[in-house]
Amino acid sequence: MLQSMNYRCMKKACIMQMPFRSLLLLVLMSLFIQGVSGSDLYLDPAGAQGKLVIVGGGEVPRQARGQFVQWAGGSAAKIVIVTTASDDAGTDKQNRFKEPWSDLDINSVMLLHAHSRELANSEEITTQLQQATGIWFVGGSQQRIIDIYVGTKFEGELEQLLKRGGVIGGTSAGA
Repeated sequence: MLQSMNYRCMKKACIMQMPFRSLLLLVLMSLFIQGVSGSDLYLDPAGAQGKLVIVGGGEVPRQARGQFVQWAGGSAAKIVIVTTASDDAGTDKQNRFKEPWSDLDINSVMLLHAHSRELANSEEITTQLQQATGIWFVGGSQQRIIDIYVGTKFEGELEQLLKRGGVIGGTSAGA
């Protein structure tokens, strides 16, 4: 195939000329590969349920928190703040994560930290998530979130929250 290509150069640009059959074969192969490899990656936005609020590191803007609460149900919102990524998770210091939400009109704000995969699979945790209309992940170590929650009932409840139109958000590692 390479031997049958011709190059035509004009000024500073060269144009590769390829026989029509070779070009057609190349295009068809590209489309086939794209179709095979990309078919599982496509998400139809019209079919997506729930909402995400993704915030970079640092302080979460009040407008982002306000939009999160609005999507979670406004004054009826039941927010669960997952502190697992933080070094303060499971300590008295984790209560600081409630403070930025205290000035918003919200039904309830609750902190959640599963210190093990067993707890992430427990009915205690899944019940809290089933009642939530919004789940917020604080920043810290992404690895803690992965180690504790991936492949557990907790993760399944996140999917269920989105299916029922809830909202998931986070900042930094929680995003």
